[in-house]
Amino acid sequence: MPFKRMWWAPLVLAGAAFAGFLVWRKDETVLASGMLIPVIAADCTGRTELVAAGPRRLLRLSGVSGCGDHELQVLLLASTNARDSETVESTVRVLAGVLPPHTSKVVLLFPPSADPSRYRAVTLWDPHSHSNLSTATLRLASHRAPPSH
Repeated sequence: MPFKRMWWAPLVLAGAAFAGFLVWRKDETVLASGMLIPVIAADCTGRTELVAAGPRRLLRLSGVSGCGDHELQVLLLASTNARDSETVESTVRVLAGVLPPHTSKVVLLFPPSADPSRYRAVTLWDPHSHSNLSTATLRLASHRAPPSH
């Protein structure tokens, strides 16, 4: 029987958060991943993964810390990086969802209309101060062929 890992995180659908258990099934594939790197004086860090789960694509954020005490927007950027707030504001972007305050893990549905080959960066955006707290460049996962016997 294959091992199934349990991963708890709030699942955000249409702006509403639902707490629940998510199971990594064997049909899930990590398509791309990246580390959230702080952009401004904040120490906002974490990890992002774009996962194919059957017909759906999910954006997982985990280990998120140092991002402040208020809700942040999770933006997908049509860019490979955003080193400042001006880059975010001048780049084509899609709102993937929100990161609630003091949340270290969240799973968002990757917008079906967004092309993963175009949106290659994930940014945690503070809509109140119009600032980019952290950005991750999504790097394509390298898939190794199973060993042959």
